[in-house]
Amino acid sequence: MKKLDLTSLFDHLYIEVFATFFFILGFHIWYFFMICMIYIVLIFRHIHTLRLMILFFMICIGFYIVHVKSEVTLVDGEAKVVEMMTYDDYQKLTIRYHFIKYHVYSQGAIYKIGDVIYIKGEVINYRHQSVPYGFDFYEYYISNQIFGKIETNEIHLIKHHFGFYSLREKIKNHVSDTMVLSLIFNEKSSDDEIQNQFKSLDLLFLVQVSGIHLFIFVKMIKKILFYLDVSKQNTSLLITMFYLIVLYLSKFDLSVIRLSLAFVILQFDKTHELNMLSIDRLSLVFIIMICIDPHLYYSYSFLLMILILYSIELIGPLFNQERSLIRRYLISLLIMVVLLPFNNHLSLLYLLIAPLVMVMMSTIVYPLTWLVFIQPSIAVIYDPIMHMLNDLLNRLVSNNITISYHHLEWYEIICLYASLVFLIYSKTFISFVKRSFIYLLILMIPTLMYVGISQDALYMIDVGQGDGFLIKLDHQYIIVDCFKNTKNLVENLGIHHIDYLILTHSDEDHTLEAQDLIDHFDVSHIILNAYDRNYESYQGHISRIKAGDFIELENQTIHFYNPIRDYQDANNNSLVFKIHIGNYDFLMTGDIEKVAEEAMVEKYHYMLKSDVLKIAHHGSDTSSSLLFLKTVDPQIALISVGKNNQFGFPSNQTIQRLMDLNILIYRSDDDGTVIYKYQFNHQKWVTYL
Repeated sequence: MKKLDLTSLFDHLYIEVFATFFFILGFHIWYFFMICMIYIVLIFRHIHTLRLMILFFMICIGFYIVHVKSEVTLVDGEAKVVEMMTYDDYQKLTIRYHFIKYHVYSQGAIYKIGDVIYIKGEVINYRHQSVPYGFDFYEYYISNQIFGKIETNEIHLIKHHFGFYSLREKIKNHVSDTMVLSLIFNEKSSDDEIQNQFKSLDLLFLVQVSGIHLFIFVKMIKKILFYLDVSKQNTSLLITMFYLIVLYLSKFDLSVIRLSLAFVILQFDKTHELNMLSIDRLSLVFIIMICIDPHLYYSYSFLLMILILYSIELIGPLFNQERSLIRRYLISLLIMVVLLPFNNHLSLLYLLIAPLVMVMMSTIVYPLTWLVFIQPSIAVIYDPIMHMLNDLLNRLVSNNITISYHHLEWYEIICLYASLVFLIYSKTFISFVKRSFIYLLILMIPTLMYVGISQDALYMIDVGQGDGFLIKLDHQYIIVDCFKNTKNLVENLGIHHIDYLILTHSDEDHTLEAQDLIDHFDVSHIILNAYDRNYESYQGHISRIKAGDFIELENQTIHFYNPIRDYQDANNNSLVFKIHIGNYDFLMTGDIEKVAEEAMVEKYHYMLKSDVLKIAHHGSDTSSSLLFLKTVDPQIALISVGKNNQFGFPSNQTIQRLMDLNILIYRSDDDGTVIYKYQFNHQKWVTYL
């Protein structure tokens, strides 16, 4: 009777877990609530209602717990250092205060894992997604149970104490190989690396999220133990010990937790002879994970993991008749295809060869990584293999023909998955080929029909502490400066051609992504100022511009008002020009200061009159003099500035001058990306945060 109760408890559990997956997505994208309801209505007769209600209730409680934790604004008391990363001139600490984790940036004093410290300060939340299709640091860190960073008023050591990860840190300090640090210790070097991994969905990230490397390695260990005639009981014990070691070294990485739980549930299933379906075991793993850690509701990696593993579970059996290596290749290919809609480029060559690299990483590189970790002298074998893999990937990228497409919306992704299921369950090879063309057509139709930005527009991109503007005018695209996030936005908007790349001056906070844009897009003209000799050596059609020069666009002329002369200063040599978009004249000013402003007022005066003024030098008090503001006489001011930047921009004096003149202010630190759109005599301003 007890066995029957347990069997019925887990029977067809996946049905409710699918609904739960849609329910969680609904908290992020509202229309998934509708999809969830439609799904429930369609399979209502097969649903275990009580089980589903309990799961939904748990999800709501989980979101509430996370919300309560995120409401904390002040920290004052003892905390414990649980993680740390040491850089040249500071430490990035992860502390636990009242069961909530935060980041602390410490300069001077050196702390260790386990240290008990006194800390007082204000909690600063990480930034939500502030650029269309951009990265959401807030949700990423919430998924890792980190609820912001503390701006400290006071911090000092109370006592040294042994921490849970102290031993791990000591072991890690003796490791220098990057792949060992990535695959075994799950180390990431910086926020930029995290962001780039999610954007590009690179192979190492896919291997780690899917857990295919660890799954294959454990199978290899089992096979070795079988040939060594080790009993099943001892094999289970050794595998359990191995999982515990990997969990500790990886700081309880998602894929390792999932595989460990799957192993425990499989043993439980065998012991009690429940004969659970593998898809129900997988569903039970996910239920346990979200019960233990509700922060996973915000984890992009976790949601991708669910998508990957259920795809393998549902489609993988079609490959069961294939040989082991071929099956691994097909499963790796399946992972790549399943995640294709989340990327914005397609390469058939990459799609076919990358799964082979994934198999090599899982079957050869990962086991060798452990051997190098245990015995560094093995690097003699390991290094040539890694060199060969890197060379293969570099050749693949350099000789690759890639089709880029815009960022797909959720309804487009759902259509793609429906067509993918239609493709996979083809009954004959001929039908498989026909359906493959249908799948690729559905993938490409949105891009073939997509025309980039349909209306005239200006984007003040939230690039952090720098400048980056994207302008769409008639059929032309213009980029004015490009610190960060510019390339990603242009790519996701489905833009392939840039007519003008205008770099007002050579400072890095205005030019960081310039070479990337030139390398990845068809850039017709590169506009540099005539007196700045510190630009990088860009290749292309370059024009050196000064005051009095102009550019002819399709339906208007851009006139340049600066630099009037060589000021022997990068900021004052910035290009200044006026451009008409919709109903407004926009005056773009780079980083000019009062000297250049006064010279322009004296030479051009009323010609500077504009409706919208890009405030120079991120709102510094060295710019935006009262004389210049009154001459330009704008209705609206745009300030591109980083949140909580170290320079204190924009200055209070600049903001006060703008307010005294009743100028409406948009600033990227408070409003995120600011967008002006104009079409058919209708205009609107949109903020993205």
